[in-house]
Amino acid sequence: MAVDLSRRGRDAMAQAALVFFLLAVLKTPGIFLHPRFWAEEGSVFFRDLQGASLIDAAGYVYRGSILLPTSLGVWLATLAPLSLAPAITTYLAFAVQTGVAALIGLWGSERGLSKCVVFLLIGAWVLLPATYEVWATATNMQWTFSIAMLLVMLLPEEVLKRFAWAWRILALSSGLSGVPPCMLTPGFLVTGLRSRTHLRLGLLLGMCAVLQLAVLIANPSSGRHLHFDGGLTALLIAKSTITILTGMHFWISTLGIGPSSSIHVIMALAAVGLLAFAVAAVSAATVAPQSAMLLAGSSLLVATLNVLGALGDPWGVIWYISGRYMLFTSLAFCFLIALTSKHPRWGSIATAVLATIVIVGVFDRLSPAYWPFVEGPNWNNELSSCRPESKCRLIIWPSGFRGSTWSVDVNTE
Repeated sequence: MAVDLSRRGRDAMAQAALVFFLLAVLKTPGIFLHPRFWAEEGSVFFRDLQGASLIDAAGYVYRGSILLPTSLGVWLATLAPLSLAPAITTYLAFAVQTGVAALIGLWGSERGLSKCVVFLLIGAWVLLPATYEVWATATNMQWTFSIAMLLVMLLPEEVLKRFAWAWRILALSSGLSGVPPCMLTPGFLVTGLRSRTHLRLGLLLGMCAVLQLAVLIANPSSGRHLHFDGGLTALLIAKSTITILTGMHFWISTLGIGPSSSIHVIMALAAVGLLAFAVAAVSAATVAPQSAMLLAGSSLLVATLNVLGALGDPWGVIWYISGRYMLFTSLAFCFLIALTSKHPRWGSIATAVLATIVIVGVFDRLSPAYWPFVEGPNWNNELSSCRPESKCRLIIWPSGFRGSTWSVDVNTE
């Protein structure tokens, strides 16, 4: 029986990965045809790691965090010809996102979800508003790894006992990718009360969390919020919900709804979003109590810590540059709905809600609000404008977004 389940799981992972690949190419064909550097990936990491050794790259610290997969990926890019450098980071990040899609397929198979629901989850993973800022970029792989570890946390122990070494490598890689995956340590430890496998993975994440905290203390980063704010946490959860249900991520940016808006408008938006999340959590609990508790509890913890450690204006986290900060809660909300699809009475409603999220995502993709995330300078065109054997400054993505200018200095010698 275990062999059959394992084969079923592998098939589900392969199908989910294939669907993700096809949808991803449709979402951003230009990025795959013409890979690019994204923000700090080029302007900071590529700049700093040119000429560095492997040891230097492994020990690289950015804004008080170890981002090992990012720094090693960019270091590999520095070893390649300049024309191919962005391809390494772009495809590496895309491979990690494809791995998350495969985990969605495995989790759906183990939970007995229909293929329709699983494929809708893959569609959400491609099209949610929060995916644009982390899309195929090594800069933000830490956020992708947090989703991977969320799915691992939800998998039953008998699945994780197979290829245990691979899950441990994933946990270690995730914990060293940045702080976001480490936020799941409590969830793994709680699950570890009944599962030794989850406990071991939680201890690995916990050790990484201690290391990340020590590095942060030794290398304090300016600009962090470092202040608990329950109201902002509630707003983050609420916005993570309503943006994927209505496309309000675009509407908020376009209509200018933000800190200066009427408090009544803000409270109404927060109430709707929180109510939707609460309904999803309660509904999922009738089908899978433990998974629903883990999803809801982890979302609350992650949202709280994201606001606490946010870089820059915390209101900006909520209303403007919130893509990466909304990713976890948005996906958790989708997973709660997917669990509810197994309910004998509410299952069809839950499936319809997931379909609505994907449809909203399709229409949002057509919005000019997302153009800076899907269009930008062509790396090879920029490179061809440089004089041979000279230093050259190349414009990279997302230059022009909200008046920003991103660039990287390269030597064409």
